[in-house]
Amino acid sequence: MSIENMNRMKSLYDQISDRYIKYITQQIEEETQGFIEISEEVEEFIYGLSGYKKSTILLPMNEGFREYVEKFRGLVKSMDEPFMLFVVGMGKYGKSTLLNALMQQKAAEVDELPKTWKIDVFKSDPQETMAKMKYKDGKERRVSVKFAQTLIKSEELKRIDSEKQVNQKLREFKKKGVSKEELKEYKKALMEEILYVSKLAEVHWPVNPAPLLENFFLVDTPGLVQKVMGEVKESVREYYHKADGVLWMLDANTISAEKSKELIMELSEHLNAVGQINPQNIIEVLNRIDNIRENHGEEGVQRIVKEAERIYEGYFSRIVPISAQEAFNGFENKDRDLIEKSGIENLLAEIESAFLRKSREIRMMSKKFSLKSLLHSTANHINAYFSRLKDDKEKLDMLMGKFISEIKNKENDLLREMESILKAHKQLVDSNIDLYADSLFDIESESGRERKIKDKIFEISHLTKKVEDLYNKTDKQSVEIFNYYRGKVEFSKYQLLEGKELAELNRNAAAGSHTITEANFDTDGWSFASGTGIAIISTIFLGPIGLLLGPLSGFLGINKWLARKFKLSDLKRDLRTSFEKSAKDMKAEYRNNVGETFRGIRGQIEEIAFVSFAGLHGDGKEAGLLLDEIEAFRPELSNWKVETSFKEFIAEEIYIKSKRKEQALLSEKNKKSVSLSYDGREYDVSKAST
Repeated sequence: MSIENMNRMKSLYDQISDRYIKYITQQIEEETQGFIEISEEVEEFIYGLSGYKKSTILLPMNEGFREYVEKFRGLVKSMDEPFMLFVVGMGKYGKSTLLNALMQQKAAEVDELPKTWKIDVFKSDPQETMAKMKYKDGKERRVSVKFAQTLIKSEELKRIDSEKQVNQKLREFKKKGVSKEELKEYKKALMEEILYVSKLAEVHWPVNPAPLLENFFLVDTPGLVQKVMGEVKESVREYYHKADGVLWMLDANTISAEKSKELIMELSEHLNAVGQINPQNIIEVLNRIDNIRENHGEEGVQRIVKEAERIYEGYFSRIVPISAQEAFNGFENKDRDLIEKSGIENLLAEIESAFLRKSREIRMMSKKFSLKSLLHSTANHINAYFSRLKDDKEKLDMLMGKFISEIKNKENDLLREMESILKAHKQLVDSNIDLYADSLFDIESESGRERKIKDKIFEISHLTKKVEDLYNKTDKQSVEIFNYYRGKVEFSKYQLLEGKELAELNRNAAAGSHTITEANFDTDGWSFASGTGIAIISTIFLGPIGLLLGPLSGFLGINKWLARKFKLSDLKRDLRTSFEKSAKDMKAEYRNNVGETFRGIRGQIEEIAFVSFAGLHGDGKEAGLLLDEIEAFRPELSNWKVETSFKEFIAEEIYIKSKRKEQALLSEKNKKSVSLSYDGREYDVSKAST
């Protein structure tokens, strides 16, 4: 192929490549904007739920979701910003020194430990003298550099003070001899409820012009490995999605450090989860190479570089050995030899080769990855809450269904037991009436006859004992049911912690403002104290017995023999009727009392369940609607549409062009054709042939 044809092919390729980048970039922007609009609807739906503002799980979840949505908005804004070149590394590997060397000025603080909660963006703008502070909720402030530095120190002091408070509480909790699971959950509660987390996400610092800053924003990130509450916190995934390119720092003295390898492998796994094979935009910066050179010479440097290539094969696009300190000293002292010796110029050349020359393509790919990564992270955030809500809703429905069924069955069992007691006692009364009714004619006094009916015929004391036992049984079983379900249906954000421990947390994590205390619930209103049964039974039987005694006294005015002969059957009938009426009234009284008892239990159990559930998720009656809303939204988190490959794009371009050409030819043909009529038929004849 001639040079002319090769140049023509390259020009065509560049044109198609340029159109492809524009096409994908536009798709990313449209996809992101569409997702933001749908997310805003979900946010508003959640915000409008009853009890939302007092919920201790739903509210933080939605706030976290809003922060993710702000990240999507930031992605749209970043489409028009310069190339974001991140510098990352563990601990004191010399990140700040490298940043200062790249900017050829002291702009990044060298002696301060990296913050765990923000990133610093350095950009050159001769017109800008103010720092810009970006918050997680999307708000921005322009302040003086001095004010920004003061505010950052204040935020860090708040963080340190809260961590001291958390560690103190944790030490006290450990002394209680708690289990590992309880300790883990208490630590989680402390981190979520007490540990101070700044809302500041980024600080953009104005710096003097430098060659590298003409095309790049330089970004200093928190140390990749931080200790928070005594635990190692790794933050590589939190920031990588924002980066267009990355300078990953390693210490040449400890290139095989296990934690460094773990972090890059973790990042690789994260990339695989969102469809990217390996980190393709990372240059490894092997810092402090001056120590190796001083001790082992240039051969030692080459040996270390080869060892790094072996350990991190496939993870970095390039490996560049440098001395950041030598580079910075060289620029500061205008020492040309030291600058050259440091290796910084090789790094700058690699940055230009790897990032600048293909910046548009790399930025397109990084934004494409950013969108997928954010969707993946947002899905994890939403799905975690969805699972918790679904589990709690199922638990609420299951427990309340089981509870209602149990108290209904218990109420029916107790009513049947009362029915059985009265039925058995009626048989005894029937027998007693046959045995003792006629003896009533021999008793002269009304009080004597009353005692006879109560003690010998109706045997009220025997019935009273049975009924009182049943009332006491009702009392005991109702309290047992209440106490059993009270512990079961009370929802807590932290399920292993006791109420006292939760109350010690500043934000009352147990149930937000929906506080349940011992004073809110008691069982005194359900108790049937000793003597209650006697009083009820005496009252029920007193009236019917009194009605019997009046006619009976009238019988005594006539001959007792005649009374027995002609009135005994009426007396027996009246006695049976009287007992049956009293038994019916007693059964109704018990039914009312049992019904009131179990209604009271149900009301209090429902209050505990729904109040504590609302403390986590808002109104339980709306939980089903919330689940439906999230279920409908979840497919949007995996419905990735920006998948057109370069080959597919080229094929589509060729197809579209061929179709256009075909349509153009057809149109041209139609313009040139004429119609002739001959022998009663129509003929299409081209003008040329005519």
